[in-house]
Amino acid sequence: MTMANNNKMIWNERGVNWIADRVIELAPMNYTNASRMLNSFQHVRKMKPYLRDLVMSALKRIVDEVADRTSPAIHRQAKAYLG
Repeated sequence: MTMANNNKMIWNERGVNWIADRVIELAPMNYTNASRMLNSFQHVRKMKPYLRDLVMSALKRIVDEVADRTSPAIHRQAKAYLG
């Protein structure tokens, strides 16, 4: 089961922040896992407003905290999801 399907644990403020924290933590050392976790946010534009706002904030934080020189793929992936 993908993380994105785990509605009870992920799609609330705590879960969104947990994903963002793990992506930021893993990005410099494990692109594959960070990218898979970040994929949970790929449909941010289709989310309900409350959830969309949470995820957009999380994506902005990821872009700010994962430098393009440290983990270019994760930085660009998060930036692309922001639109």
